[in-house]
Amino acid sequence: MAITGSLTPAHFSRGLPDIQFFRRLLFLAHEGDEISLDDIENNIQASPSRLLRDTLRYRDTLRGLLGSALDHRGIVHEENRFVIILAPGNYEFMVALCAVLAIGAAVIPLATTLLPEEVLYFREKFNNALVLTGSSESTLLSNVRQQLKATGDENQAVPIQLPQPPKAPAHLYIDENVSFHPERPAMALFTSGTTGPPKGLIHSIRYFNAFVRELGSSDEVFLFRRPIHNGVGVTDVIRFMMRGARVDMMDWNSGPERVWKHLQREKVTVLTGSPDFWIQIKEYFEKEISTGPVETLRQSEEALRRLQITRSSGALTMPSTKKFYREHMGGRGFVIRFGTTETGPIGLETSTDDQDDSLHVIGRPLPGVEAKLADGNHSELLMKTPTMFTGYWQNEKATRAVFDDEGWYHTGDQAYMQGDMFVVEGRAKEDFINCDSYKVPIYEVETAIASLGYISESHVVPITDSRLGSRVAAVVTYRDVPDTVPEKTLQALRQDLSGKLPISKLPTMLRVLNGEESFPRNSGGKVIKRKLKETFFPQSDDPTLDEMPEEVQVCDFYSKTAPRAPKCWDWAGLNC
Repeated sequence: MAITGSLTPAHFSRGLPDIQFFRRLLFLAHEGDEISLDDIENNIQASPSRLLRDTLRYRDTLRGLLGSALDHRGIVHEENRFVIILAPGNYEFMVALCAVLAIGAAVIPLATTLLPEEVLYFREKFNNALVLTGSSESTLLSNVRQQLKATGDENQAVPIQLPQPPKAPAHLYIDENVSFHPERPAMALFTSGTTGPPKGLIHSIRYFNAFVRELGSSDEVFLFRRPIHNGVGVTDVIRFMMRGARVDMMDWNSGPERVWKHLQREKVTVLTGSPDFWIQIKEYFEKEISTGPVETLRQSEEALRRLQITRSSGALTMPSTKKFYREHMGGRGFVIRFGTTETGPIGLETSTDDQDDSLHVIGRPLPGVEAKLADGNHSELLMKTPTMFTGYWQNEKATRAVFDDEGWYHTGDQAYMQGDMFVVEGRAKEDFINCDSYKVPIYEVETAIASLGYISESHVVPITDSRLGSRVAAVVTYRDVPDTVPEKTLQALRQDLSGKLPISKLPTMLRVLNGEESFPRNSGGKVIKRKLKETFFPQSDDPTLDEMPEEVQVCDFYSKTAPRAPKCWDWAGLNC
């Protein structure tokens, strides 16, 4: 879309918007201008001044694409103007994100693994958003454009192409005539969908400004290896960049061997990840490094001692994992952070001084965060944070349902106090299983299993998993109808359920009861699910799948190609 009417680029503001996010980046550019982003995959080392200059140049590209959507300053007319970014977590992504913010639009970071139909769903739902794809995503771009052909909007999906820098660098300054209200929409993220497409939630300019309160050191080096498109990913990069640290950006599919080589070579001081990531790093050390060359072992041990912060989030972290890193980091505690997509990354956190290795400790409120229990000890955890979302997109009913009259957000997690720290016990109402960031409705899975003609009775429970947080586990009995009973295996059950449930909700654990076994029930005949878990899926205080009885069948949760080719929303909101 070309720029139309009497406006030309000469009218537009050439400065940066007057918001704290850009003021901090400009401050860092003036104070040393050290390397802040090291894009390992593309060999790009960028300082804050380079990021801001590239942002201004790419902002001109966006202005040319948005045309009549701009006002006389070159800012989008409407607050609810969105731009989708489908790109890996690299420097290109960060320039595009900052350029979107600089024109007053809101960014929608999405995974490059989405199906074109899913991308178009988000585009339509968010006011026919402009779609930007990473320069390496030519196939995805072609597929999205093909889908858009019918509407004539194929020119609204374009690759990110960063302009070459001019001979004379642009002057960096804040334009005080261009400012945005703190509640102006700035980013849309997604919670995992329970019945199809995920719910979009909106974070405002306040979300980005919240990171200005932290100031670190240029000696900090943060190794980033997470999906950029989720809340933890994008804000981890922004947070440490704005602290003045160097962020080493690595492909999130990189295996533990590559991570270890980087740790051995570079002086990384901060490392974050999911429980699964930490287990991969730990197991590679124990199986490969500790039995390999002495020099490699020495370098690896030094790398662990250099780590000032190791932080886990996204699911429960096993005691053995915490103990391993504390022992190899000179006694510093392994940090646990608790938050939700809605509350933002600033939530509850343990500290490096904490020595509590128990499973469910989630820490204390960080500065600016308020947390309390809804109704005394052992009740729902409520929170208020500086990075709280403003609401679910076009869903006022769902928004009202998670806030009370005093503005407290209901997390849905039950907790209690242990000293000055919160300890989470599970869902306040066990209606859902949180499996690797997916929210799986128990009732929906039970209903689907019960609909199979050969099932006599079935119940679904969450079983703790060191990598995923929880797994969807089913306990079933079969009808005595030989002609219709299939093979009593987890694979067969998943295959038969695959037409009824998305892959993300299929059971990954199965226990088939024999004729002599029965479901534990109370005097009223109701199944006691706590006892059912203890009886058929017994676990220790530091649980692993290896300790499961041989009667329990387990499959790989990440087998995304089975039992069918992917279809829309198979993976709920995790890929969003």
